[in-house]
Amino acid sequence: MADVMTPAEGNAPYTYTCAVQFGIGKSGGNCGLQNKNGKGEHSIPLNNIFSILDFPNKVQIHAVYKDPMTFDGFGGEGIGQHSYCDFGWVPGQWYTNVVRRWYTGGDKTQVGYFIYDHTKKE
Repeated sequence: MADVMTPAEGNAPYTYTCAVQFGIGKSGGNCGLQNKNGKGEHSIPLNNIFSILDFPNKVQIHAVYKDPMTFDGFGGEGIGQHSYCDFGWVPGQWYTNVVRRWYTGGDKTQVGYFIYDHTKKE
C-alpha cells in the first residue's frame, strides 16, 4: 500500500508515477498514475494503471475476475495482465494504491488492486 500524488507542474504528457512495485514468486508488477495524453492504444488521458507480469516467456496469469477496463496480453516491458482505468485522477490530489494477494493453496495466488481517492473519500 502506498500514497501517490502527481503535482500539477510534474504532470507532463506520458508521465507515469509509480506507487507500488511488488514481487510474487518469480513475477511481479506495479501500479500508479499515468498521463497518457489521450493518444495511443488506450486513449484515456489521466488513468490509473495496474500491471502484473507473467514469469518471462511463460504465460501463467489468468483473470478470475477483471473489470471491463482490464486488457490482456500487453507487451513491450513484459507480458501479463494490464489494467487501464478511466479513474479521472486530478493532479495535486492524493490517492492510496493497494495491492493485496491471497494464497489459495497449491500453486494458486489471487491478486487484487484497489485505489482510494482522499478528496472524494471513496
